[in-house]
Amino acid sequence: MQEKGTAVVIIHGIGQQNPFETLDSFGRGLATHLGAKLKHIEHVLAPFSNNKGEKYIDSFIRLHLSQKMGEATFIDIHEYYWANLTERQITTAEIGEWISTTLKGAKNAFKNTPELNSIVANQKKDYWYKLTDLLYKGMLVYRLLRFVNLLIPKWLIGLKNWIQQQSEYILIGYVGDIAIYTGMDVKSKNFNVRSSILSGSINLLKEIISKPYYQKVIVAGHSLGSVIAYDTLNKIQTEATLKEDVKQNAKKIGGLLTFGSPLDKIYFFFNERTSNEQYIRGQITENLHSFRIYNRTQWPLGIKNPITPFIDENIVWLNLYHSNDPVSGRLDFYTVDENVKCTFGNKYDKWGIAHVGYWEYSELYTNLEKLL
Repeated sequence: MQEKGTAVVIIHGIGQQNPFETLDSFGRGLATHLGAKLKHIEHVLAPFSNNKGEKYIDSFIRLHLSQKMGEATFIDIHEYYWANLTERQITTAEIGEWISTTLKGAKNAFKNTPELNSIVANQKKDYWYKLTDLLYKGMLVYRLLRFVNLLIPKWLIGLKNWIQQQSEYILIGYVGDIAIYTGMDVKSKNFNVRSSILSGSINLLKEIISKPYYQKVIVAGHSLGSVIAYDTLNKIQTEATLKEDVKQNAKKIGGLLTFGSPLDKIYFFFNERTSNEQYIRGQITENLHSFRIYNRTQWPLGIKNPITPFIDENIVWLNLYHSNDPVSGRLDFYTVDENVKCTFGNKYDKWGIAHVGYWEYSELYTNLEKLL
């Protein structure tokens, strides 16, 4: 009889990532947490197919357990790596324009988002700061870069190059990833990059849930990876409405773990808002992005959502955030089972670097074990 296992798909976030770095950090963290429950770690190679039907070898790790977790005798950790798809796809000028446009749109959205009334009560100023803080700091870095290019003389070329390198590292390596992935308009030049990132994630998850030896699958995402994870589950839920095999396999998806997640910010800044006059278009758009949305619009004439929310009902969603992480926050626009506020108790409690402190935080793996 074939042994049963649990699969965890981990999706990395913003920044200049290298293959298997996320797998390494996450795998070591879970191995440490399991302690005596872990027998040994195995490097596994398995044949997979991409969305074009082409064969490739997936490389992942298997944690063999000394005692079962549910029916599972092992935990496989698969990394979805996408950083290579955003390399050299955006310039600092385009990022500056994206930040400016996003901030202008945010001011209008803040006035015209009725969901905020039930979420933030009388704390709109604080909520506005939490939503826009990262963008304003990104704009500050962009303006610093322009200042350097215009005003620092040539005889200070060493200083000029150093400031340019640091500024571009932050803008292109971090803010740039968000700018590219949020290019949801099909007319956007970055839409194809976003589509490639998402289709790769969908394909990997569909391959994993189709494996008969997995009895449960958990999806985990850090930073922008949590947005990719969310979009992946949303797309699979839509596809499962029409494809019985996808629906049966997707029943294995039992948990979503997000940490350092900007999902609320993405929803606020980039959710398409449609006037009540366009109530047909508005509801079609909402239906296609309806996975665990907290509060839907009240339309003058309602249209039934054809998408069966069975993934909504099957999974437990845990979200970890830190008050000094400018990217993350509570997820209030989504129906999350628990928002967990973190305190690391080390150097990662400081503003900014809190965003990368989750990997060494024991409570991350404690919450993961709840889902296993």
